[in-house]
Amino acid sequence: MQLNAILCLWNEEDIIASTVRHAFAQGCDNVCFVDNGSTDDTVRVAQEAGARLVASFRTDVFDESKKVHYLNAAVEALNRASSHDVNWWLYIDADEFPDLGPGPGYGADTGPDAVMSPALTLRDFVAGLPPSVGAVHGYMHDHLPTHRPYFASGYHPADFMPLCVNTGVEKVPLLRYVRGAPHVASLGGAHTFDPNGNTFDVAHGALNIHHFNYRDLDRTLERLARLVSRNADGTSRIDWMDAYTRRVHGKDRSMYHERYATLRETYARNAGRALKTRSPGYAYGRLARWYDVHADKDIPSATRLETCISNGLHHLFCGHHDLALCRFNDALEQPCPDTTRLWLLIRMAECFAHSDRQASREIVAAIRPACDAEMAAYLHTLPM
Repeated sequence: MQLNAILCLWNEEDIIASTVRHAFAQGCDNVCFVDNGSTDDTVRVAQEAGARLVASFRTDVFDESKKVHYLNAAVEALNRASSHDVNWWLYIDADEFPDLGPGPGYGADTGPDAVMSPALTLRDFVAGLPPSVGAVHGYMHDHLPTHRPYFASGYHPADFMPLCVNTGVEKVPLLRYVRGAPHVASLGGAHTFDPNGNTFDVAHGALNIHHFNYRDLDRTLERLARLVSRNADGTSRIDWMDAYTRRVHGKDRSMYHERYATLRETYARNAGRALKTRSPGYAYGRLARWYDVHADKDIPSATRLETCISNGLHHLFCGHHDLALCRFNDALEQPCPDTTRLWLLIRMAECFAHSDRQASREIVAAIRPACDAEMAAYLHTLPM
C-alpha cells in the first residue's frame, strides 16, 4: 500500500513548502503537483520541498473542470505505473493541512490538560482501515488571523493561527485505488467523487481539514485582487467560478469577491482573539510538525510583542506551561495596549494554575477589578 498526495497550484510560493512537508509528515510516500501556470517561484519551492511536478497547464481563468481533469489524469497514469496493488491518494489545495479529527486516534479530551498520546498519521489510519472502506470524509476548519505573524514559510501555519471554526463544508480528500478496478474520480475540489461503478464504504467525519486561506495580509489581498480584478478585455480569472455559483447557487458572484471586499475587516475583527479562549477546539499539540515543537520560534516579520504572544500560545496549547509562562512574561515587557496586558496576565494566571496555584490566585486578585465581563467570565474557567 502507498499513500500519495496531489495538488493543483497557482502562485502559492509562500505556503507550498509547508504544505508539502505536512503531507510527508502525515506519512505520504510521494507528493505530486499540477501547476496551473504559476508566475512566481511556486514550482521551484515545491520541488525543493520534495514534491514532484507531474503536469502543467495554463489558463486565463480559474477553471475547476480543467483542474479536475489534470488531477485525475495524473493520478490514473501514476496508478497504472505503480507496483502497489493499493494506492491511497490525498487530494488537497495548497492551503489545506488535513489531519485526523476527533474520531479514531484521538481522545475526546483535547483541552490543555489532556494527556497527549501519540497521534496516528494519515498513513497509519488508512493502513488500518478494512478493505470495505474506499474513501475518507472530513470537514473544513477555517483558521482565523488573530496575531501577526499570521504565517511564516516553512512552519505549520497553525502555530501562528491556532484558532479555527468548523465551516460545516464537507470534503472527501482521501480515495483508495485498487489495481484492476475502474478509476475513481475526484470531483469539484475533492468535495465529492465518482466511484465509477466501484462499491465501497466512506469513513465519515474522520478528518479535520485545516484551511489557511488567510496569511500575510498584504500578500493575501494582492492574491485575491488578481483573482477578482478585470482584465483589459473585461474578463476575470474568477469568471468560471462566478458562472458556476450563478448556475448552482443562484448568486451573482462567488465567495472570492466577498472575501476580497471584507478582507481587512476580517483581520481586524479577529485581532487578539486567541488570547480569549481556553482551547483552539482541536488537538493542537498533536499536529504533525517537521521541526522541533519545543523550539522557541523567532520570526523577524512581526513585532517582538506579537512574536512572544504567538510563542506563548504555541507552548500553552502544547501543554508546556513553564515555557508559555516565559513567553507571556516576555510579551508583558513590550509596549502593549491595556486590554492586551490584562489578557496576558490572565494567561499567566492560567499557566501558574498548573504549578503554583497561590501565584495564580494572586495575579487574579490583582487584576480582577480592572477586568470587563468577558475577562471575568474567562477567569471563572481557570483551574484554580
